[in-house]
Amino acid sequence: MKITIVLITILLAGTFTVNFTFERVNKAPAVAPNAKLAAKQPGISSPLFVNLTAYTINAFVEGWNSSAGVICSPSGSANCNPGLVMFRGVTTTIKAVWGDCCPHTFSLYTKGFPSTNVFSTDPCSTTTTNGCVAKTIQFGTGRTVTFLFAPNIPQDDFTGLGVYEYYCQIHPDTMHGKVIIYKNPNISGTGVVNILDASALALSFDSTHGMTSFNAAADFDNSGTVDIIDASFLANLFDRPI
Repeated sequence: MKITIVLITILLAGTFTVNFTFERVNKAPAVAPNAKLAAKQPGISSPLFVNLTAYTINAFVEGWNSSAGVICSPSGSANCNPGLVMFRGVTTTIKAVWGDCCPHTFSLYTKGFPSTNVFSTDPCSTTTTNGCVAKTIQFGTGRTVTFLFAPNIPQDDFTGLGVYEYYCQIHPDTMHGKVIIYKNPNISGTGVVNILDASALALSFDSTHGMTSFNAAADFDNSGTVDIIDASFLANLFDRPI
């Protein structure tokens, strides 16, 4: 009975949370497919939630997704340096489009890595724990580069969502945003968030790390508990490709 109730709740939540988001970032996302407007929630300021497998982001010295002469730092336009979302183990495609006077790179750094320590000569490795994780080549006039990346965080350590910093290594002070990483809601591996994923979550619902019924894969926000936050997150993506 409990599983049935949870499944029904998830499916109903998919109807009522079309305008809901868990994206904990402070800037509007870049252009991405299937964007949906989101209602304001406590502690959540981003106006969009998106089904993320692809982004297009514009490179300007003033800030990613800015435009010439628009100053993004320290506050500036809400469209500057957008917050991005990825899913653990899912390849995300980011197209970085040159937009102004100067060469740029698109580069991922570990959580909290400061702009003052970002340099164009930094080596990058997906195994680094403090520094550059991956980057594109430098691109200039009229160029678009494609960045493919599948994050391997968050680990099942129940310390919260994964985070990367993204920079242009040449203009890190102004071209700096955040990437938030959730666990993949497509637990079943079918390529679409569906009833199999909802069932897996329902079987683990209301459990915490250490309980026999706990399924770490269903703990999408890596909080250590499979709860209504995870159920609503799955519902918002129900029947959508990942």
